[in-house]
Amino acid sequence: MNILSRAAARPAASRPQRLVIAADSVAADRSDANEVLSGWGQHLGDLVGGTTDVFNRAGDSCTTHWFFRNWLASALEKLAEEDLFLIGFGVCEQAMTRPDLYLTPEEFRAYLCLYVDVLRERGIVPVLVTQVARHVFGPDSTLAAVAGDYSVHTRQVAAERGVAPLNLQRMSADLFARQGAEYARGYFRWFDVGQYPGCPDGIIDTLHLNRRGARAVAQLAADGLRALGLLPAAPRQAVRPLTRPRPPVLSTEQCRQQWRTWSRTPSGQPAPEVVTPVQGVVGHPSLRFTGRAARGSSYVLSLRDDQVLGAAGVGPDGSWKWHHLVNWAAGKHGVTVVALSAQGCSAPARVAFAVRAKVPPASSFPTRGPSTGLLRCSGERPGPESTPWPRSARCAGSDMPNWPTRSGGSAYRTTGCLDITPSPSSPTAAAASRNRPACPSRSWPFRRTIGCGGRLGSGSPARRAATAATSSARSHGA
Repeated sequence: MNILSRAAARPAASRPQRLVIAADSVAADRSDANEVLSGWGQHLGDLVGGTTDVFNRAGDSCTTHWFFRNWLASALEKLAEEDLFLIGFGVCEQAMTRPDLYLTPEEFRAYLCLYVDVLRERGIVPVLVTQVARHVFGPDSTLAAVAGDYSVHTRQVAAERGVAPLNLQRMSADLFARQGAEYARGYFRWFDVGQYPGCPDGIIDTLHLNRRGARAVAQLAADGLRALGLLPAAPRQAVRPLTRPRPPVLSTEQCRQQWRTWSRTPSGQPAPEVVTPVQGVVGHPSLRFTGRAARGSSYVLSLRDDQVLGAAGVGPDGSWKWHHLVNWAAGKHGVTVVALSAQGCSAPARVAFAVRAKVPPASSFPTRGPSTGLLRCSGERPGPESTPWPRSARCAGSDMPNWPTRSGGSAYRTTGCLDITPSPSSPTAAAASRNRPACPSRSWPFRRTIGCGGRLGSGSPARRAATAATSSARSHGA
């Protein structure tokens, strides 16, 4: 029995309207006691009133293709005509470091179209949901766009197919921008070391939400669905105003006001150790600081030209983590770090580093001509992000600005996830036969297909749609 016949549409009778959320970890259910990490999907049912039953099927590392193969059939069994199906993917598909998750933009759009076709055949209403905005503020303190964001593809498919778009990205971006970088941090899983008992080691996560942020985004989603006419108007008591989150225990403004006083009271303690970044490193705009301070220290302050940039709490063991509320501008930077304790201010530690928006890698392997099979590369690159590759390099059949790498540190190792087979008549094949060094700007044609797990009937409309989507992707070089 294929995925379509298993989930034939049933009349809704007199039951309440149902809504299924198919999305990734940002919407996934968490423990009700977990205040550090929460998904907006788990709170939506509390905000839509008693007229709609919400089934949250969001999951960690969940992608359009994984959900389609594994969970779509069971999700459809819960729905009937006029029920709602929210499709909120696009975070994991960007992960070029994860070949098991990554999809090219063409494949991602093809899968969204496939969902729309399957749902409409049953009279179920598809709703395409864009990603929640991240805490990424530019050097000018305005919310910045994230490179490689797949929400643009979600909006394109919604416009092309006439699907209701729930633009959570725009709504959440407006909310975070109104709050500003420091207060918006209060919506995310971003806690100093020792700040919260549920996260003693601290964490800096600018993607996932804490409970306050998840409830705020869920309210935006409920309001957006009502504005689209997909949910009934909310009873007055069900609409809860969005409260402003609290800043960290010691806000940047408080530090700036008190810095002159603190600086006049030396504690005699040694300068805090800065583990990362190392002196002279060339880093990414989102470069972060970690280190250790003397035991008994409460905070570390980061300063530039005697102006406080921010503060971070220090754990009982002296460890600390700090992330500038806004991205670093390109260029050279010098930061001074001091630790505060009851005795006063420690000696300063000074760190010099540079920031480049795009950092090219230095490839050390392969050193000679190409071969078939999995391509492996290694080399050095500063910065923690995906290694930029030449524009003319082809990854997953499309011209891509980045190549998947393992992040962290300065060394990288890349493994192509698919067979790379040069055409017999291509210059790369000739270079391979002569075992000469290959120019990295030459193309490596190979094919990638959309996997449907073999669960669709060969003659079903969904199979035909998947085949058409695959053929379209191949025609573009995938």
